[in-house]
Amino acid sequence: MTQGKAKTRAIPVKATRFEDIIDGYFPLQESLRQMLNRNGFASACITLTHAPIMDIPDLPPDAPVPLRLTQGIAGIAERLDIIVTLDGLEAQLSGAGKWYWYSKERAPSKLLSPLTRLAEPAIVQGIGLVTGGAQTKTFGKVSVREESTFVILQGQRNALGGVPHTFSWAKSPGFDGICSAADLRFTGLFETPAREFERILTQCQTSERHPSEYTEILVLNDQTKCMGSLA
Repeated sequence: MTQGKAKTRAIPVKATRFEDIIDGYFPLQESLRQMLNRNGFASACITLTHAPIMDIPDLPPDAPVPLRLTQGIAGIAERLDIIVTLDGLEAQLSGAGKWYWYSKERAPSKLLSPLTRLAEPAIVQGIGLVTGGAQTKTFGKVSVREESTFVILQGQRNALGGVPHTFSWAKSPGFDGICSAADLRFTGLFETPAREFERILTQCQTSERHPSEYTEILVLNDQTKCMGSLA
């Protein structure tokens, strides 16, 4: 597709809404990696809410949680909106969230470490992109599907700003990590109330942030004929 002088490419992808339970006690990065492998996903855009978390200093990522905690800090992740992507054998996390720690001595942090552990298993809901042969920058190696309401748009930043889309999920180029929502330039990946599954996934209005800041976005648009015109 050519839009003005800028080119935009649309890749219809095989994706599915899903709900899963991820393990506690492992680092969040590892729990989400296991989730991707278990479901056959190259990447996923997920939300988890009201999850107890813990930070145990000097505990190696592959070490089990001690039966008795003699050190560490507990807290709550009120809401985390994350794009998780397989990168070789590891998972890369990017997103935004709101969390706090039960310690007055711990200053509020701008970043949540991917090595933060869940204190118990947690329910996650989201959109999973099935593993395939099409390589993308943000979403890994995805499966192309001719008829799909989920489309990855690739292009120059100024081109994507005029694309007729309804809902999208994206991350800033070159950024990895989970930011405090209060410190984000934009409102977040899925800045909507924590409602039932369908609403969580379909109420992220792109008007909340400027789409032209992104070079690759996942779009949900039920108007498949409109999206087909971008191919």
